[in-house]
Amino acid sequence: MRAIWRTTLFFAIGFATGTIKSFSDLPPPYLIQATVTVENHQLGISARPAGTLTFVQSNGWWDVEIVLPSAKAGEAKVSTCRKISNGTQSYIRFNTENRDEISRTPAVNCVVKHPADSVLYDAWASLSARAELPVVDTKLIRRNLDLPGCFIQLVDAPENEALYKLKFLDEAKTFISFLQVTNRGFGLDTQVKGNGKLEPQIAKLRGPFLEYELEVLATTNIGSWTFPTLVETRRYGFRWSNEGTQPILIKRTQIRVERVIFPGGIARC
Repeated sequence: MRAIWRTTLFFAIGFATGTIKSFSDLPPPYLIQATVTVENHQLGISARPAGTLTFVQSNGWWDVEIVLPSAKAGEAKVSTCRKISNGTQSYIRFNTENRDEISRTPAVNCVVKHPADSVLYDAWASLSARAELPVVDTKLIRRNLDLPGCFIQLVDAPENEALYKLKFLDEAKTFISFLQVTNRGFGLDTQVKGNGKLEPQIAKLRGPFLEYELEVLATTNIGSWTFPTLVETRRYGFRWSNEGTQPILIKRTQIRVERVIFPGGIARC
């Protein structure tokens, strides 16, 4: 959270001095505050409580953080991921038995250029200007595996390459408006070996299936830029039938932007 507040101070200085100038191709440094709700259909609707989200981007650098105020002892309260020079850095802070104390996991540095956590990934993909999506070419994209740690062997595996469709909110391709990912028929996960270590596991499935959708449902115009204000993502599993694979909704996430802060003012959404 420290980096986020430093960025907020940077914005405040910009307001006072008027030294920050806008860019023609990208928005100036901005901070987005939003609420997040997650419906986990495997565990029951609203299995994960609503949280608050903060996203910051400045000159290509970004920081995303989700806070769950109602997290119980032992549950993750704060999840953070930020861009670093050679990839990303992420960590989680948990509530302890004493609700006034928070324990933090060691930071994980990874060469993967996007968050691993599924909700952080959703926020980054939808709120980052010119997000560096893990596209391989015009047809294939690397899937978000939502695994803890940094399993680069799985991320870069050919089996992790999926088909995709991609649309943007404007001709400049600043923000994504729609992303659909179709698994080509592979399951990638980790398993605990006899030595207690996690090892990559790749399994061949019976066929391809729709796995992920990101859709912007509402926008707002700020200056010459169109920002997303309501984003919904859907993650699917599958059911086999005589007709082939039938997608099953596993998780639905909604990100509702409340305000966008950038040099020149605050836009409430």
